[in-house]
Formats: sequence, C-alpha cells, structure tokens
Amino acid sequence: MGKTVKGYANLLITWTDGITNIPVASELMSSRKEDCIIRKHNKRIDKRSAGGKRRANSVMRKPKLLIKLCKGILNKGIKAEYVLMDTWFYSDSLVASLKELSLDSICMIKKNLKFAFVGETVRHNLKYILSTLGQRNHTSDIISTVVVQTESGQQVKLVFIRNRNNRKEFITLLSSNIHLSAEEIVELYSRRWSIECCFKAAKQYLGLNSECFARDYDSICALNRISYIRFTVLEIIRRHEEDPRSHGQLFRDSCSAIRTISFIEALETLSVCFTSLIDALDKAGCIVKGKLQDAYKLAEEIIEKWYDSISEFLRKLLKPSNIPEFLNN
Repeated sequence: MGKTVKGYANLLITWTDGITNIPVASELMSSRKEDCIIRKHNKRIDKRSAGGKRRANSVMRKPKLLIKLCKGILNKGIKAEYVLMDTWFYSDSLVASLKELSLDSICMIKKNLKFAFVGETVRHNLKYILSTLGQRNHTSDIISTVVVQTESGQQVKLVFIRNRNNRKEFITLLSSNIHLSAEEIVELYSRRWSIECCFKAAKQYLGLNSECFARDYDSICALNRISYIRFTVLEIIRRHEEDPRSHGQLFRDSCSAIRTISFIEALETLSVCFTSLIDALDKAGCIVKGKLQDAYKLAEEIIEKWYDSISEFLRKLLKPSNIPEFLNN
C-alpha cells in the first residue's frame, strides 16, 4: 500500500522434507534509503566482524542476498532440490541464478507477468494463455498446465489452479523443472506453508514478538536467532515423537521379526515341496505299491539330516575361537 512500519523485514530460509521444518538462515533486512532508517548503523563497527557482515547483508537486494545465503547453505552440506517462494520473490534472473546452483524454483506468480509459448517470441499474459488451453475437468482444482518461455528464453512450467475462495478466479504456480507433473508441483509448493507456521510459532510462542524491546541491531538479531533455535529444538522433539520413521528400536525389532517369519515360512515351504513331490511320484506310478510310507519316512530322514548339518555349521561358526577378538570385547 506504499506504507512502511518501524522495524526490520525478516528474510528466513527453512529446510523441509514435508514433515520437519528447520530454519537454516535468517537476516533482518533494513532499507537502503537513509531517509527510511530510524537508527543508522554504527560506522565504527569493523566490516570484517560478524556484526559488520550482518549489517552489509541487511542492505543488500533480497534476490542477491538469497543467492548468497543459498550458496552458504549448500556449502555447509545441507542438500536441497527446490526453492519454494511466494509471489513477491519471483524474477526471471533469480530463477536462472538458482538454476546455476542446481536448484529448481517453484513459486506462485503475479497475474501481470507475461510469457511466450515455446518457439514463439510474442509474450502473453496469464489470462490469455489459460484461455488457449483445454481444461482437465470442471471439478478438479488443477485447471490446466503448459510449458512456456520467459523473457530470457528459459522454459518453465505453469500450473493454473482454481482459487478456492473464488472459483471464478485462478492462481498460477511456476516451476523451472518442466518434467514435474502438475500434482507434484502443487504438492511441493504446499510445503512452503510450513514457513508461515514457523513465523507464527516464533512470534506467538517463542518470544520473537514480545520478549525483548531493545533497539540495538545486534540484540534484535540475537533474539531472532534464539527464537529459531527454540523452534528447531521443538521440531526435533516433534519428529522423534510423531514421525513413524523414528520409532527406533521398536521399528527395528518389527523388521527383524518380519524377516524371521519369512525365513520360517521358507523352510516350511521347502518341507511341503518334499512331501508333495512324493505324492506326485505316487500318482505317476513311480513308487512301488505298498512303499509310500517308506518314501515319506525317507524324505523326513533327508530333511532331518539337512537340518542337523545346518545346525552343526552354525555351532562351529559361533565357537569363541572363530569370533574376532574385537567382537568378544
């Protein structure tokens, strides 16, 4: 609306796998215009210090800072495939820069953007592009998809989705990975909502909004980091308690029991094969009359000998002399 409020814009990057949401980078952004700054930075602070670097980051353009933070995150060993962004963050150059880092972009875009059909040069607005496409069906939330070109020639995939608040309107998702299906793009972008939950939790429950009233930039940055550390601890606890993949020993014991049952069933199947083979030979007339019971007895003796040989092998294998010393200790 052209208005500003006192404070800083909180640029936050979180990592998520769809279950857990972990804050990995955050910067408090200040205005580059001196007239809009309420309290100017202390120029005596060494620019090589952590405080000096934070202040330099605070006046960078957000897309440029985003690229810098993403490089730092990847260099620290955090693996990611996609960057999920809201409408105000998308730009053609930003998507290209993220692509150079092997990161695909998925974001919601504004309706005033224009794209060209693949192989053409004339660019059209989203409403016109949608009007040229066939709809899937009138009940699906996903209206249609199309691969188009940006102004720089990048191929991106657009997914048109019905606005649930107004079914006559639509919203558009953009993906720089054109091989994803519309459903995959929608599912991945839905994970972006977890960052809004992170903001809400930090403000309402973790003290970011009310715990400190300092005006010093370093103090505000410290409070910002502390609130996200608290959030990370809570996320780790929640993952251990709620994620079915983290049930620990119970999960491993269940897997072990399942493997044991399969092995026993395999042995029983082998025994049944022996006895069914005798029945088949008897029906084919290959066993002398009156010798069927002798054949069953002979089969049982062979199976018992096989069991005994396996047991003897395991007993020899598990003798203390055959076990490496480091295992005995």
